[in-house]
Amino acid sequence: MTTRALSKRRASELTKDCCCGRMWAGFRARERNVPFARYLAMCNPGRLRRYQLGAVYRREQPSASNARLRQFMQADFDIAGHFTPMGPEAECVRVMHEIFSELALGDFVIKVSDRRLLQAIVALYGQHSHTYFGVFAAIDKLQKNGWSAVKDELVQKHGMTGYSADKLGEIIIQKGGEELLQKLIVHPNLQGEKAQKSIHDLQLLFSYLRILGVSNKVQLDLSLARGVDYYTGVVFEAEISGSRDKVGSVAGGGRYDNLVADLHPKGKEYPCVGLSIGVDRLVILAAQAEPVMLQKGVTEVVVASAQKGFLEERMRLLAHLWDSGIKAEMMWDKDPSLLQQLQWCEKHGVPLAAIIGSREQATGVVGLRNIALRHQEDVPFVDIVAAVKKTLQQT
Repeated sequence: MTTRALSKRRASELTKDCCCGRMWAGFRARERNVPFARYLAMCNPGRLRRYQLGAVYRREQPSASNARLRQFMQADFDIAGHFTPMGPEAECVRVMHEIFSELALGDFVIKVSDRRLLQAIVALYGQHSHTYFGVFAAIDKLQKNGWSAVKDELVQKHGMTGYSADKLGEIIIQKGGEELLQKLIVHPNLQGEKAQKSIHDLQLLFSYLRILGVSNKVQLDLSLARGVDYYTGVVFEAEISGSRDKVGSVAGGGRYDNLVADLHPKGKEYPCVGLSIGVDRLVILAAQAEPVMLQKGVTEVVVASAQKGFLEERMRLLAHLWDSGIKAEMMWDKDPSLLQQLQWCEKHGVPLAAIIGSREQATGVVGLRNIALRHQEDVPFVDIVAAVKKTLQQT
């Protein structure tokens, strides 16, 4: 059977499992990535962001203390379509950082890794593509079960020698940041194209996270694999520490570029990246802390530019607005059309656009445009937050 046929069979089985719950859940959704991918494959809606909150179901042995529930609330955020590399991943990490900072439920860390890098590492020790997922599933238990249990599973179930398992363990137990990436990029056994591409992408991601002001809470964890097999690139997971109850990860996700192609009749690719947040797990943590009110909001400002090569400048302005409590976003394109950005504001009811270009950068201003009135004025960068808030009060 061909790889494509195997992939399609897996997608079909996963769809059946997720949408029908294998009968036990009474036709209730196990998760929402596959239904979302099926929608993209059928309707081809173009680039979009998806926000969804609702109940999902698992075949779990219920335990309220560690949030192992058969039914629970889950919040999803996904970005679908072709965008600048690592831009959507950076936004997903920023979203997690902002949520957990605002909730203040305890100290947290956002772990990141890359499936391509983990594949390259596992391949060093005799594993082949058809065994990757089983090995990943074993590695993903490292924090929960410890290295001894993981090693036993690798040797007894996946045919590794004890020596190979130990050498693999020496690599995957490493955690760090950009300094670890610098070590990996010159590692003599990680010079293959896939490994190098994944390391370069992670370096780009960390540089974007610095600009967005969240890199201090992000950690490269080579043992992070995630528990489903459709991830194709960067993966991430958030944990909150210091709680009385062990609830494990409270959010996770990653890039899943091939899932839509597996469900599309012609195999059309549709890149996606997203995250899921376990709301009930947060409720358990919130019960130990002060009550927090969550507000539902819509985008107030789009950060735009008519210039080429202003991606990082837009990201800095975006981070500044986010840090000031402004509901802002930007299009993750390297060379966007200003007209396209303004039309997007009109279509989605965004009242303001904050425009930055070479002229604005040289004079230390931001062009603040009222979309409805089609009026624009220059505002000093230091006053942009106050100007946005004042204009929003008047609209």
